[in-house]
Amino acid sequence: MWGFGTQWALVKSYGIPGGTKLLVQTRQLTDEATVGKQAEDTGVFMGEILVSGIDSDRGMQALAKMNWLHRRYGTKITNGDMIHTLALFVLEPQRWIDAYEWRRLTQLEKDAAFAYWREIGNRMGMKDIPDTLEDLKVWTAAYEKWHMYYSHDNRLCAETTINLFLRDTPRPLRGVMRKVFVAFVEPHVRETLGVENPPTWAEYLILGIFKSRAFPIRHFYLPRYQCPFDVERSANGRLHRKKYLFEPWRSTL
Repeated sequence: MWGFGTQWALVKSYGIPGGTKLLVQTRQLTDEATVGKQAEDTGVFMGEILVSGIDSDRGMQALAKMNWLHRRYGTKITNGDMIHTLALFVLEPQRWIDAYEWRRLTQLEKDAAFAYWREIGNRMGMKDIPDTLEDLKVWTAAYEKWHMYYSHDNRLCAETTINLFLRDTPRPLRGVMRKVFVAFVEPHVRETLGVENPPTWAEYLILGIFKSRAFPIRHFYLPRYQCPFDVERSANGRLHRKKYLFEPWRSTL
């Protein structure tokens, strides 16, 4: 559920026109030919930073590459947008886990996740990151009040992402699955992305699936014995996920 929440944090970040404008200009997220690779690369970066650890060789390499990628765009990526995206990586997984996982996170776990991401932000050169988790929540709400609104660029990024997720869905089922997909998005975020509101049955379906998932995990499943993020290095030195989500790309990391 942590990884699932992180995916939807990225979707929610498309509600900020300042960020989607650059994504549209670079075409990395709006071109059907490159969006799959962009998603796979992002998955590798997140896995290396979160699983390997930012003090490990692989974690530091991933963070250095990510800093290099961001520096190419200079002031086109604002400090505020950077902090907002970081805040979503902290807050969205916690929201999803507390709502749908087999148990809620403890306050210690939430604070630890915040401290870890705050250090990532510091190493990426972000300025004035809030000092506590509660301060981050207040900052995020205030930032979204003034900076989260609809734009055509938001819609382009959202629609390309939806199409990517539905790419392998049989054509007759795509309409139904799209309704389920948009049901994952909070109502106020749907407005900023320009996507339709789902029917009530889609929202209840999601609630039922997640609640029915949580019960057997809590009472019948054993603890995981291996890391859910499975990244390996190929012979040419590039990293890739053993089980790709969309396309079998080798990362440039």
